[in-house]
Formats: sequence, structure tokens, C-alpha cells
Amino acid sequence: MPAYTVTTVAPMPNLENLKKQAKQYLRWHRERYYPVAAEIRAALPRFQHLDDNQVLEANFKLSDAQELIARQLGFEGWQALKTGAPAMTDQKNRPCLHPF
Repeated sequence: MPAYTVTTVAPMPNLENLKKQAKQYLRWHRERYYPVAAEIRAALPRFQHLDDNQVLEANFKLSDAQELIARQLGFEGWQALKTGAPAMTDQKNRPCLHPF
């Protein structure tokens, strides 16, 4: 029989903080900060076929940065995150069982 450990699910970040994170990703893209290219490519399908330089040269809008944040959190897009955020914050104190 497997052993289990009880952990709590981390709360969903505040929507205002997520908006600020999206703006930060937009700034990093404009500043050609190379580590952000890999994150964009990993999360956004339309950038997957591009290399780092091509990602940083591509048109990247705030809506793209918002989609990036949403996908990193497991949502299909920003709107899904906005509607799912209140439901996810309600689960912050629910225990979650994980096998070792």
C-alpha cells in the first residue's frame, strides 16, 4: 500500500498581480530578455516553431502575455483564468493527497 502525504493547494494569485506579471513579460520581450523566449515558446503554440531570436522579434502584445500567464497556470486563456480564478482561490485550504 503506498504512503500518502497531505499538502495544501497553493492559492491562486491575485488577478491584479497576474496583470502585473503579464506586463512584466511584455517588458521582457521588448527588452529582448532571452530567458523569456523559452517560456513564450513553451506555453504559446504559435511560437513553438520559432527560435529565441525569432520569438523576440515577433509581434508580442499584452494579450499574448496574458495568455502566457493563463497557460502557465493551466488555463486555456486569459478569460478562462478570470472566470476560474475565484473558484481556485476557494480551494486554498483543501487538503490534497499525493502518493510518495
